[in-house]
Amino acid sequence: VATIQSASVPSTMSQYSYRWRTFQTSCQDPVTSHIGAILQFLQELLDQGKPPSILKVYLVAISTFMSILMASPPCLIFWLRSSRWEHAGCGHLTPLPAHMMP
Repeated sequence: VATIQSASVPSTMSQYSYRWRTFQTSCQDPVTSHIGAILQFLQELLDQGKPPSILKVYLVAISTFMSILMASPPCLIFWLRSSRWEHAGCGHLTPLPAHMMP
């Protein structure tokens, strides 16, 4: 995590810190949050009208501070792609396949 954080521009880390603090305030224990809690947090942001590009920044910020999401679990990638379709109003979304469920 330290290497990733030191490789980022200070303004980027400032944005990541802001988004991490936002996530922290929404979770009881953000450091040990389950992927389901992260998906719920991101869904709440999407429901508030945040665009998928912002959601992606939140996901990167959370993974930077948690250091557990670096492999990008398939369910998070699938959700992020689906959020783009939903945000664009492109119609019906396909349910998450069972093997990708958190």
